[in-house]
Amino acid sequence: MRKIRFILFSIIVALGVMGLSCSKEEDTPVDPPTTGTISGVITEQTTGIALESASVFTEPATSLVTTDANGAYRITTVEPGDYTVTAVKNGYDTMSVAVTVTAGAETIADFIMEKTDSTGSRYFGDLQGVVRNSQNGLPIPKVNIFTVPA
Repeated sequence: MRKIRFILFSIIVALGVMGLSCSKEEDTPVDPPTTGTISGVITEQTTGIALESASVFTEPATSLVTTDANGAYRITTVEPGDYTVTAVKNGYDTMSVAVTVTAGAETIADFIMEKTDSTGSRYFGDLQGVVRNSQNGLPIPKVNIFTVPA
């Protein structure tokens, strides 16, 4: 009799353990993402070289980040909505672009920046040459030349 009780007890325990190990765990619900990401790469227009240490920020304000050695930046945990992303680097024209951020998505905003001169104009460079008299072809001394941006 003790033997039968022991066998029955063992069977019940074994079935209980098997039942626990085979029971389906309830799926834990995962909350959907509530924020998005803005990322991109900033390069120089003429050379295509990545611009390191450019500042990037958004309006409305989220955060201020700087580009890495590859010209890449990433702004995380951005609430969904419309933003203006602005890139700034000393010696380059400031650039802005409008983006829409979606929860759970990455929005790409790449910039190709133009160099500026000391006056802040993107039109700069050297102009060299000789101004000549159209009738005799001789150089005209002390000529002042002015340029007007297009």
